[in-house]
Amino acid sequence: DDGFALTRVDGVGPAWIRFGGRSAVTVGRGSAAGEQLGGKACSRVHAQLAFHAEHAHVLLTDLGSVHGTMVDGVEAVPNVPVPLKQGSVVRFGASAAGAV
Repeated sequence: DDGFALTRVDGVGPAWIRFGGRSAVTVGRGSAAGEQLGGKACSRVHAQLAFHAEHAHVLLTDLGSVHGTMVDGVEAVPNVPVPLKQGSVVRFGASAAGAV
């Protein structure tokens, strides 16, 4: 167990995203994304989640998606990492997930 999972709260796509030993994972609706999310408002490769074990936190980076990424109601600036905390709500385009 890597101590972090992004849990889906909208019922679309996978129930959760776990790092499973990976230091980073990309999310999006396309086959090039490491974890596929549903919905047309999600870009093919939408964002990256990077797990930093030494600091026990995750950074989310929007990869220039068309419909943006929201973290706790604030729009993420493309290509600028945003730290996630336990309970953060992340919205990829129109898809919602909660950081646990």
